[in-house]
Amino acid sequence: MNSQTQNRHVRTSTEERAFFYNIIVPDAAVLIIGLTASFGTLLSIFS
Repeated sequence: MNSQTQNRHVRTSTEERAFFYNIIVPDAAVLIIGLTASFGTLLSIFS
């Protein structure tokens, strides 16, 4: 019983880590790149 609980906890943390690296990190990178590009575009328009 105890090993099943530990196995489930390990699997959950691995799934959370995979979710973080596969979904959250690319979205954050796209957001940062988009904000930087939009700021650069506005800067070039109004300068």
